Amino acid sequence: MAMARERFSTQKLVIAGAAVVGLLAPWGPGAPIARAAEAPGAQAAPGPQAVSGMPATRTLVAAGHALAAGAGAVWGRPTTGGPYSYPEGVSGVGADDTGAGDRGLLRMAAGRTARTELDSLEQRDVSIDTTFLLERIGAPTGTLTCGDGIRYAIEARKVGGDYYRAAVRVAAESKTPTGRTRGAATVSIERIDEADVTRSRTLATASLGTLRADDALRLQFEVDGSDIPTLRARVFAADASAPQWQLSTSDNGSDRLRAAGSIAFSGYTAPDTATSQVRIRALTVHALADGMAESSGYGAPSLGTTSYPVPADPNKIIWVNPRAPRTADDWAPGQYVIDANHREASAAASNPVRKLPLAPNRTTATLAGAIRQANNGDTIIMKAGTYHEQITVMKNAAITIQPENGAKVWLDGSTVVTGWAASGGLWAANWYQVFSPVYPTGEWTTSDGTALGWRYVNSAYPMAARPDQVFLDGQQLDQAASKAQVTASSFWFDEANRRLYLGTNPAGHEVRASDLQFALRAATPIAVRGIGMRNYATWMPQRAVVNVQGPRNNGLAFATSSFTDVIVQDGAAGGFQVSKPGTTLTNVTARYHGNLGIAASVAGGLSFTNVAANHNNTEWFNRAPSAGGTKIAHDVNGLTIKGGDFSDNQGPGLWLDENVTNFSVASVNADRNSEVGILVELSTNGSVVNSVVRDNRYVPGVGAPHNQGNADQPDDIGIFVFDSSNVRVWNNTVTGSYKALAVRQDGRTWQGRTWPTTGVVARNNILAGASTSANPWCAGVCVYDDTRAVTSPTMVPSIAGNAYHRTSTSAPPALLRWEKQPGSRTQYASLAAAGIDGRGREFTGAVPVQANGRATAALQNQAGAAGFGTPVDAAIAALTAGTRAPLTAGSYLIGAVR
Repeated sequence: MAMARERFSTQKLVIAGAAVVGLLAPWGPGAPIARAAEAPGAQAAPGPQAVSGMPATRTLVAAGHALAAGAGAVWGRPTTGGPYSYPEGVSGVGADDTGAGDRGLLRMAAGRTARTELDSLEQRDVSIDTTFLLERIGAPTGTLTCGDGIRYAIEARKVGGDYYRAAVRVAAESKTPTGRTRGAATVSIERIDEADVTRSRTLATASLGTLRADDALRLQFEVDGSDIPTLRARVFAADASAPQWQLSTSDNGSDRLRAAGSIAFSGYTAPDTATSQVRIRALTVHALADGMAESSGYGAPSLGTTSYPVPADPNKIIWVNPRAPRTADDWAPGQYVIDANHREASAAASNPVRKLPLAPNRTTATLAGAIRQANNGDTIIMKAGTYHEQITVMKNAAITIQPENGAKVWLDGSTVVTGWAASGGLWAANWYQVFSPVYPTGEWTTSDGTALGWRYVNSAYPMAARPDQVFLDGQQLDQAASKAQVTASSFWFDEANRRLYLGTNPAGHEVRASDLQFALRAATPIAVRGIGMRNYATWMPQRAVVNVQGPRNNGLAFATSSFTDVIVQDGAAGGFQVSKPGTTLTNVTARYHGNLGIAASVAGGLSFTNVAANHNNTEWFNRAPSAGGTKIAHDVNGLTIKGGDFSDNQGPGLWLDENVTNFSVASVNADRNSEVGILVELSTNGSVVNSVVRDNRYVPGVGAPHNQGNADQPDDIGIFVFDSSNVRVWNNTVTGSYKALAVRQDGRTWQGRTWPTTGVVARNNILAGASTSANPWCAGVCVYDDTRAVTSPTMVPSIAGNAYHRTSTSAPPALLRWEKQPGSRTQYASLAAAGIDGRGREFTGAVPVQANGRATAALQNQAGAAGFGTPVDAAIAALTAGTRAPLTAGSYLIGAVR
């Protein structure tokens, strides 16, 4: 695919029983935008969750402790991971010149840089921690009362002059240098291009207040992710506990850094500032296992860190050991085996299942074989390893699948490719799997839709629908459309001659290509816990790596399906497709999928708890009809989403569409998505509460956004209620989008009925509109009717107790769009002018929100019975019960609680 999509083998396992009927339910494309449970017995406790940005499994790759000042011009050698190098030069003790200085010291003359580098340490996903002191904050040398100051930075993924850095900047407040000089400080995350500084970009920044010389501080920086990097930074007192990340962002730029690089520590002194110096007391560098760092802490724990109860009756257990001898019983009817020569040969095509003796320690070599053996209520326990399998379950038995306690288990849809040879400036190897692009437009077809909003593939990314995938040392490569287009980060598949071509020499590297299309299809109840699934070349009509469908079956050991502590990543199309009523997802991660992380349709009673759907739509499909983090569509009644993270997706983060009814979205994050954070469309009777929705901005080239029926024009919205009724929007923090809250009606019909926007309630939210937009036709809060038939008070009859924020009274130019007369198209510059929300308040200046999304103390302290905010409704508070920071009924709280 555009981001590398590889091979499907025709290995298909149908487990005993009826033919597959209707297994692939429609993945509902949104209506076009037009103007006019666990197994019985002991219950397993949820597995441990990854702590904010600190995965459970990390590997120390560099350390330098007790870097004490002393004679010598170098830092010595790190305890682990050396040696150091000094690309900016080395100076002796006391020299006011560029250089690394004595042990742990960065000394920088005016306008100069000092850098110490671990250039032999090539890392991609890293967590870097330094303890440092500002030994001297250089005073201004000119007539200014304050100089441009100094900078201390950690640099990662450094290749030449290209790298990411987390930088602390301090500007002296006094012209008289002292041992306790103070300075106003900021922390920022940047993408640096030293060869062309105009291409350098600041990704995020925050104020640190005032720092003083000789205060011991810690700067921590994490970079994680192969396709769309996630970056986090924080600065805090060295003797204090680590706070929430002050900065958490992602890099979607075309020049984003996706490969491993070296690590460096640098200092810089501005030209108008006297010599400054920074002392590094200690440093550690950890490689992040499996790219598991997540800024939110939601989603699955690291594989191998969980434990689950084992049935007391050993006859109810089937073991799977990939090192056990494989027999014909490990293959099921209809499955095809790829032999060592990559030739397809059917195996056991009509053999009946030969049951193993009902005895303790029954063991099979494959998960497929264990499922064939399983009876109703059995538990399959998998030993550690990687399993190359593709399974369809259609049998009258409810089963549980889990790892052996402490075991790391992956289902992997890829195979190692060998036999590489140089070929015309590229490298080539034989490959055997050929896929054709197909689209979910009714029947499986090689033709995509043509109407706006119904075309999946973006013309700028024509290879998106091809499921081919190739991975170089775990990093997915882009798929080139021709041999001539192959680069160092891409591949091309010559289908006619069955040859793969790479632009990077694979010598010394592992190259894998996907040859299976899905991990699991289940049409009967199943419980899956604690395993991972990755690298499957799913076609778009197949929807997802995991596909769960079927009615409830109360005659089995348990009635519904559940997934707990499960990771699904790097699928060519989607991660999950759920069309089975009552399915539960708990501590689940769906990431780096070509189209959607999670989709669900035609299934009531769905429950998602602590689910993370991040970094999806890596193929840049058009955002409509379906793309992004999670889309719940088509007749879903009784949806509960409690806790979770739907961030960093190319498309909406969380999208409810087409008759989603009686739903609750509580205590989630939806940050840095393209266009919309949370979208409720053509739906009714639900709530969006206690959620943090930040920095959801329009990204060019992801197809037509929701505000336009005929063009790819800018629009960015935090929470969007569209052709939906009776939606309660309470106690959310919404910042960084031009429209914090948009409520719209356009008069569409769907399933023979109109969907009026009425009965929307907005209370106690922090609604901060961004100051700039390429399409400023609306305001930070935007309520409007395209049909010009109804008024804003009809659409939003209750709006009270909200905090409204703009950078200034003129940026954005309007605070609200509020139509008191049908079709009036009226915008207001202030709350007072609009004459609404008497219990609300308007704020300008700095956004009154802490790094964790909670209101600042100064803002929160203003709320109360005296006139600002409304007491939290008991029914609203109940929706947040069991989350990390629930709302308290009757309290005056503004924004989300974290």
